[in-house]
Amino acid sequence: MTLTVLYFAGARDASGRASESIHVEARTVGEVLDALCARYPVLAARRGALRLARNEVFAHLSEPVGEGDVIAVIPPVAGG
Repeated sequence: MTLTVLYFAGARDASGRASESIHVEARTVGEVLDALCARYPVLAARRGALRLARNEVFAHLSEPVGEGDVIAVIPPVAGG
């Protein structure tokens, strides 16, 4: 299936892009994360700290994904 992936902050730095359209054989948000970590090894090192959102709502790794979904990869952020 084809998904749009948005990368924020450090995830953007790790992937080298702000967004992309990808084709993945994934059924869950966790499987999408697996595919992204395989594609961008720097993300794999940060995997435990990443949050993913599906269609603008934070998602559990077991949540199903569907054709055309938008997945956002969000690392921890600090402000001040």
